[in-house]
Amino acid sequence: PFCDDGGYHGGFHLARGYYNCWRCGGHDVLKVVRALLGVSTSAAEEAIHPYVGRISLLARLNREEDSGPRPTEVEMPGEPLRSFHRRYLRRRGFVPSEIGKRYGVLGTGPSGPYRLRLMIPVYFRGRLVSYIGRDVTEKQDPKYKACPLAEAAINHKTVLYDLDSCWSARSRVAVVEGTFDAWRIGEGVVATFGTAVKEQQIKLLSHFTEVFFVFDPEPAAQALARKAAAKLSAMGKHVEVIDLEGSTDPGSLPPEEVKHLRRELRL
Repeated sequence: PFCDDGGYHGGFHLARGYYNCWRCGGHDVLKVVRALLGVSTSAAEEAIHPYVGRISLLARLNREEDSGPRPTEVEMPGEPLRSFHRRYLRRRGFVPSEIGKRYGVLGTGPSGPYRLRLMIPVYFRGRLVSYIGRDVTEKQDPKYKACPLAEAAINHKTVLYDLDSCWSARSRVAVVEGTFDAWRIGEGVVATFGTAVKEQQIKLLSHFTEVFFVFDPEPAAQALARKAAAKLSAMGKHVEVIDLEGSTDPGSLPPEEVKHLRRELRL
């Protein structure tokens, strides 16, 4: 209800009792209910009241579940890319063989829980810790389907995509929202899996001397990039927020603009 594009990007986490939007971040539950229902604060409080006890119970059960041991090994479903996976990548301006080889991306067939998706592995310190499946039909909901937390070695939203390949430089890194953005810009780029930058991700980024946020040009995304940048700046890092002109997101940049951006950021 707080984004101006009319899309559906947020949801309530019933077990933990909070609301988060992938575009504009977290919001107080009471304010969200008030906005959704178009009612006063007191009316929103009355609407929420019957569920407070249930949410508390779910929160306790969720904490007990989270305290359990994490898997030490993760198995990602998938096989070599088929023709329809390659067509999808080419439509988006990527070279399938390069994406498969460089990032270890696989594909799935027409059956199973991850049917007709690109399977994108998430590595951290040389170990496969999670994965994400991206729908190639543009018809499935959700478009992105992550490894269940109970089966992941690490929650992928607490690490950075392709961080391992950037450790060697240890001086300069560009930060984008999604995996396709990282593929487009190339070496020296990590992704946060959304605009909401977690504290664990801030800690990882603090190992770099210079950090450049290249988020989508929407005001909400830019605001969250500035928020994350302020935290890193307070740690003594050189941080810049790059505002791409127009409505082009990093994942759709033409090759010449990618070259220009890489030169400007000295990647």
